[in-house]
Amino acid sequence: MVKIKKYSIKEIFDNEDILKLTYNVDLIEYLKKYDGKKGYVFTGVLMRDEIVNMPIHDKQFFIVNYDKSTQEGSHWVAVVKNKDKVYHFGSFGLPPLQEVKARFSRYKIYYSDTPMQLTTSSICGYLCLKFIEWMIQEKRSFYEFLSKCMTHSNRYKKDVG
Repeated sequence: MVKIKKYSIKEIFDNEDILKLTYNVDLIEYLKKYDGKKGYVFTGVLMRDEIVNMPIHDKQFFIVNYDKSTQEGSHWVAVVKNKDKVYHFGSFGLPPLQEVKARFSRYKIYYSDTPMQLTTSSICGYLCLKFIEWMIQEKRSFYEFLSKCMTHSNRYKKDVG
């Protein structure tokens, strides 16, 4: 297990080429401290086929992997539910997983379709953690988080010179 350091959005993108993979045990250890904060329930770090059995709470957050539990794991995305709104963040800008859509079909799901992460990097777990921290503070919006990521994303930086 690796102890994950708290990074700013800028630091995550500045270190995109050197940050190591995150594993479920690392993400769980980091997120446990937020369980119960402002009424949010931490419902786990899951594989996509485990969402169907996950309880739904008024306020909750979790991280889900694109792979099934019989696979190794490939890409992390984060979900934060605040009453009747569900916010889905994936750093590759893909629509929410079908399993997330099905589980939260009664709710409006907000997501970004803009890729933030380089396809050669492993920062998805770090960005998921930052997204959850950002959203459960309830001080700033989902769109402000996306804008901040776009400001620092290496996908959109232009070489000068």
